[in-house]
Amino acid sequence: MIEKKSAAEWLQPPATNADSPTPEPSQPNSRKKIPPILTLWKSPRLIAAFWGDFVTATVMVSFDTTLTLFVSHTFQWSSLQGGIIFLALLLPTFLGPLLGMAADKYGARWISAIGILVMIPPLILLRLVNHDSLKQIVLLCALLVIIGLGAAMALTGLYAEYSKICDSIEAEQSGVLGVSGGYAQSYGISEIAWALAGLIGPLVSGKIYAAAGLGTLGWVLSILCFVTVIPTMFFINH
Repeated sequence: MIEKKSAAEWLQPPATNADSPTPEPSQPNSRKKIPPILTLWKSPRLIAAFWGDFVTATVMVSFDTTLTLFVSHTFQWSSLQGGIIFLALLLPTFLGPLLGMAADKYGARWISAIGILVMIPPLILLRLVNHDSLKQIVLLCALLVIIGLGAAMALTGLYAEYSKICDSIEAEQSGVLGVSGGYAQSYGISEIAWALAGLIGPLVSGKIYAAAGLGTLGWVLSILCFVTVIPTMFFINH
């Protein structure tokens, strides 16, 4: 049996300290969080990567517009032969894993900058291909292989840079890019670069080719690549 006095002591609610402050209900954060996509665009590294991506894509899609017309007019090739010559431009892409190893070892800046520089001489030398002969065909294929190699190098480094930009931003401001770290959004920005190149590149390259030929188009693209090397060297991987 429990006495009434003892039971009252157990049933009595605990006393509260009147002096202790009452916690106030949490107020929602009045500062709006910046969307991750805008945080990415504020990075000079991302803008440099986007520009390099756009220029490299423009070089590639320019050949989609003009190369088949050029070989048809210069070498009297069929549409099948005109399609096969794109192998020279695309085969270096299979070196992607090796180029990725080089980018991991030496940094995205160097592999991207060297790749863009590699494209400049063969773009200028496209004007040497001007008549139908076996030597001219071999020369064109060789130039396209070098251009394709440079593009593969540049894109490998630039794609790696997108993820490194996200890592760098997250290291400085944890959580600012969201739970996933912004990787998908940075890849989406790369897709925008290719979409713009696919929209603008064929229009401009087709106009230049129709007015002045493949040689002049090569000069214009080489100047564009030369200008792109500067932000690549100063901002990529910094």
